[in-house]
Amino acid sequence: MFTFLLAVPHLENCKNPDIVWSLLRDTLVSLSAQTDSQFQIIVVCGGVLDDFSSDSRIKNVKFLDVSNWGPLVESTHLTKNLDKGAKYVHGLLYLKETGLSENDFVMVVDADDFLSNKLVAYVRDNIIESNLWVITSGYTFQRPAYNRAPRGVCIALRDDKRTFCGSSIILRFKEYLPRIDKVTVAADRAAIINTLSEKHILGYIAVHNVKRFKYGVAKTIPFRAVCYHVGHSGDPISRHKGAWRNPHKMKLTDEIALEFTLPENE
Repeated sequence: MFTFLLAVPHLENCKNPDIVWSLLRDTLVSLSAQTDSQFQIIVVCGGVLDDFSSDSRIKNVKFLDVSNWGPLVESTHLTKNLDKGAKYVHGLLYLKETGLSENDFVMVVDADDFLSNKLVAYVRDNIIESNLWVITSGYTFQRPAYNRAPRGVCIALRDDKRTFCGSSIILRFKEYLPRIDKVTVAADRAAIINTLSEKHILGYIAVHNVKRFKYGVAKTIPFRAVCYHVGHSGDPISRHKGAWRNPHKMKLTDEIALEFTLPENE
């Protein structure tokens, strides 16, 4: 079973919860469009604004509500990343408790991105000895740019051979297990951070650079499998100004983004 793992902030930490959950809906629709049905989506969230049970496009989703952790008192770049990492840990502990096979793959996905609908099928059809798949090429989508651009110039090609952040790493579950074995699924944010340490969470759970880890040879997904959604009000940190130097000129509608019928190659 392939698992997509997402983390969503506490509702009280969202400047506009409706926008955040609208973005989440788009992402869930994209993930649910996989051509291979052997997947599940785990969303760890600080409160459930909408379970999307009325949206027939969304499937195989489990919400893990950790609103009892409370909102972040101080909302900074560091505390947000630690909160996200702690939520990932909670999701991984849930997968451990529910018996996910250690050889199955887990992909951490930012809750505003879109993925190729063939990603799960490709990973399942291509057996590897390595424990790691990486996505090094994709697209960057900015909805405001799409709304303004008269020619529909709203997608930039994105290639990243060095750093992998958000929606880029597909890791075999057994690689996570030694990193979370000191905590239980009952642990809250503070207990997770205190037990595993900030460095551990930021460096191994909220993964940003695979070169420092001993996962074996990284196998690359050979097509543009992700569309990073940036520059919206629910994404105050990401700007990616450099991504727009070489825009990919094609018109992107919500339907195309959600079903991801983007060209796999340039």
